[in-house]
Amino acid sequence: MSASLRDEFIKLLREDETFRMAVAGLLGLDSILNELKRLREDFNKLVDVEEKRLEDNDKKWEENDKKWEMNEKRWEENDKKWEMNEKRWIENDKKWEENFKRWEENDKKWEMNEKRWIENDKKWEENFKRWEENDKKWEMNEKRWIENDKKWEENFKRWEENDKKWEMNEKRWIENDKKWEENFKRWEENDKKWEEAMKRFSRIELELGASVESQYSRYVLEDLKDEVKARGETVEQRVRNINLDGVEIDLLVTTDRAVYVVEVKVRPTINDVGALLAKAEVVQRNLNKPTVPILTGSYIGGEVEAYAKGKGVKIYRY
Repeated sequence: MSASLRDEFIKLLREDETFRMAVAGLLGLDSILNELKRLREDFNKLVDVEEKRLEDNDKKWEENDKKWEMNEKRWEENDKKWEMNEKRWIENDKKWEENFKRWEENDKKWEMNEKRWIENDKKWEENFKRWEENDKKWEMNEKRWIENDKKWEENFKRWEENDKKWEMNEKRWIENDKKWEENFKRWEENDKKWEEAMKRFSRIELELGASVESQYSRYVLEDLKDEVKARGETVEQRVRNINLDGVEIDLLVTTDRAVYVVEVKVRPTINDVGALLAKAEVVQRNLNKPTVPILTGSYIGGEVEAYAKGKGVKIYRY
């Protein structure tokens, strides 16, 4: 199958539901397409659920900001205590410098995480099954928010002993680093699964394209046999996917009187008509017989059909 035919066929499968169902019926894939349609409906429902979760997430961030405001007030009280002990301020400043560096690193990791979510959203459009994994991730996210709330409660208690708080803070940073390591590992596994899925889609695309071209060629050959027989012609040879002087021809049928050059297109254009006429000239030059160009397809527009007939091209519609 030519690249343009394959591209046109893929475009129709994506955009034209009537054509998609017709091809599915011929190939016995209608049940699969119906299942995909149901999956798309489930996908839309899951989008609504995710939007609701994002709203809940925003509310939690508002609560988090309020907690930070309370945290700021406590720092003001803590500043008064630090005035009494200059040495402890020096130690505390060093710890804050380390803490700010870690927050900067954490912000960078969140930026990387946000970019990966954007890529993940694009992948969701191609693979609805991944929504099940996304739901599991949201469950984990919800659990982490619950854990976060508990940690804030613990944090207010820890303000009573500032030195103990820093020890606990150090432990939490170690746990946070471990969680980021686990997160990156999951993204690597996620990318590998997408590569495998795209390979499977490519194989399906090639198999569908080859099947449609084969069926259309068979239909044309059956109809053409009846016509040439009625005119008293005898079919001498029929060849599919032949390359003649660097020109690819979908179907070439030779009789004792003429040569029929067949171009298979699901939705042919005026440019396809011109390409067919050029192929017919190459065939006539090489085989030295009268050449009859034939254009076949499912969706042939009126303008294309009128142009083709005006150029002496026969039309077979299926």
